[in-house]
Amino acid sequence: MPRARLSIVSSIALITLIACVACSTGTSPAPEAPSVRATITVGKGPCAVVEAFGKVWVTLLSSSELVAIDPATNAVVGRYSMAGLQPCGITATATALWVGGGASSVVEVEPASGAIKRTVVVPGPVWDLQAGAGALWVSLGERGQLVRIDPTSGTAGAPFEIGSRGSGGAGRIGGLAVAADGVYVADTDGRRIVHVAPTGTALLGTWPLQYRPAWLALEGGTLWISSTDDHVLAAVDTSSGAVGAPVPAGEKPQDPGAGAGVAYVADEASGRLTWATAAGAHGSVPLSGTGYWVSEVLASGLWVLDFDGTTVVRLNPSPAASPSASPSAARSTPAASARADLDKLLERLETLHPKPFHGIPRSEWVSRLEKVKADLPSRTPQQALVDVMGLVAALSHAGRDGHQIVIPLGTDPMLPVQVFEFTDGLFITNARDSSLVGARILAVDGTPIDTVLSRLEPLVPRDSPASVPLFRPFFFLRAEVLLGLGVTTASDRVTLTVERAGTQRDVDLTPIPAAEFAAWAGPLGVIHLPAHDGLRYTDKSELLQVERIGTSVYARLNEVHWPSADDLARLKAQLAKPGVQRVIFDLRQNPGGDNRTYWELVDVLRTVPVPLWVLTDRATFSAASNLATELEALSTVRFAGEPMGGGLNFWDEVEFIKLEHQPIPVQVGLSTEYFERSTPEDPRLTIEPDLPVGYTSADYFAARDVLLDRLRTGSED
Repeated sequence: MPRARLSIVSSIALITLIACVACSTGTSPAPEAPSVRATITVGKGPCAVVEAFGKVWVTLLSSSELVAIDPATNAVVGRYSMAGLQPCGITATATALWVGGGASSVVEVEPASGAIKRTVVVPGPVWDLQAGAGALWVSLGERGQLVRIDPTSGTAGAPFEIGSRGSGGAGRIGGLAVAADGVYVADTDGRRIVHVAPTGTALLGTWPLQYRPAWLALEGGTLWISSTDDHVLAAVDTSSGAVGAPVPAGEKPQDPGAGAGVAYVADEASGRLTWATAAGAHGSVPLSGTGYWVSEVLASGLWVLDFDGTTVVRLNPSPAASPSASPSAARSTPAASARADLDKLLERLETLHPKPFHGIPRSEWVSRLEKVKADLPSRTPQQALVDVMGLVAALSHAGRDGHQIVIPLGTDPMLPVQVFEFTDGLFITNARDSSLVGARILAVDGTPIDTVLSRLEPLVPRDSPASVPLFRPFFFLRAEVLLGLGVTTASDRVTLTVERAGTQRDVDLTPIPAAEFAAWAGPLGVIHLPAHDGLRYTDKSELLQVERIGTSVYARLNEVHWPSADDLARLKAQLAKPGVQRVIFDLRQNPGGDNRTYWELVDVLRTVPVPLWVLTDRATFSAASNLATELEALSTVRFAGEPMGGGLNFWDEVEFIKLEHQPIPVQVGLSTEYFERSTPEDPRLTIEPDLPVGYTSADYFAARDVLLDRLRTGSED
């Protein structure tokens, strides 16, 4: 499956952590690990692979070559020049190979001689090239266009516009997957899958996603999606459009392959190969080194390409996973195995985290660990769950380690509401029962809400004090957490006492599975404010919003990823207009992303000669707080809003480990790297705003942005 190299990569950030609200069923055993069969040196930059005409063919981007491998001997038996093509994509029809590349062309190659027979010019660099449905299909990634080529005549049709930024305008697209009824396209910036008719000129349907799809693999009726930006692998049932729960796939998962009911994706950053089934079972295994890009299941096995190196790895694929065990069986593990899990937690913590006990003495934490182990026989599964959550959270109670979080596996029942801690209380901001929206929560099963929040606080990991109101809803919405804390008496029914419009009532809620919650509320629905018309800081439609508001230039960054050239040009154009008295840069509700992608944006803001107001809130986290810290060094900057939930200097780059033998199986994120964006001796855990303005329920539900109104009218003092 041919692929072109993406220009955007991401570090693990809050998106991955919260998206994992439903990233595994926890009830299906993972398939057996694939085993390495051969490592074959082919040359620099292997970029795409296909099996046809009795050989395995690999394109080499760095040397502009096409290499043929004999799968019977694993020997390189042919090497052919593709000079000037910058070859990366490759596919095959019944009579020829077709190779596409960065030189805005696709060539037909005669397989016996490796000679180029003809060249088809396309309007831009080729990101992906696939054959099927009677045509060749070309993804022009940066242009957001799909091109259909007739392989008989060699003519290219007019580009079909696919890419969208959500509110109009061209957007980046990624990989393709072809079926008899058309081609599936990853609309990366539009956060959707697009199904295009075999004519290449009509849409058959779209599937919205909660993450940015990058590359695709199709097996039967299952479409596999990798998201490099959001670090996951997920399956879509093409008959129903149902999107499965995402599986964590490392820092930079790239191009997936699929076969025999199992999908594979390589993490370019760590060199680990993740595999998964549509039922949710998954696992991973390390490969030698890093830089792996394409994973493809061919007739001769599983092939993984080391794009940053010179080799391709041939593996024996995993057999399909065995049938799932029942949820009850998955939770009937003995205390001895659960204690061994906790010993594993300590071992992995001290192996992965360079300074795991920076906020608590090791002796104190290990003593707590031993108590959790000793108490296991007398604890209910739900009590054991909150014990582990509190144990891990204790590592960060002094701050600077808010990415270390415990996430239950399995069905994990969730309350069918979204909540937010406003200055005047905990309110329901969205609900399956719309009559609850706008209600203030007074009690849970008779326990006063202040008591509930107090009991939840020790479970919350944190970079700063503002991490607590950010993450506390993550735990509040979990029925088993409430049961484990003694707030409720059952996990299949939770009674909320609420008040709305002066009327108080009790409401019985039936929890829903975590995957269902994520599909309804989105992967960040456990912590973020739902979109509200009129409130720019809740608008997720564009990566970078830019507009002139009176004498102010307003720019909002939705997540931390590369802004496009068009985005930066729009910002520069607004800044250059006369009469600009202030710039408002909004990082509210920005969970982070990739802290290597904001430098161009910082360079633009560095030139601003007027006051630059940076707006933050509790959800300004991870890479977004890195960005805010970089901006703090500018002489024109002032901050407004809430203190960031993220820190200035903090630990991140979590690696997940599974504790599958806990009474309720969990996965734990453990930090592996320290990010220092302020001075080493800076004692602060967050940036306190010069103009502190919190969120009130009345303002939110009335769609009033009091902070922005004050700044844009010049009444900030």
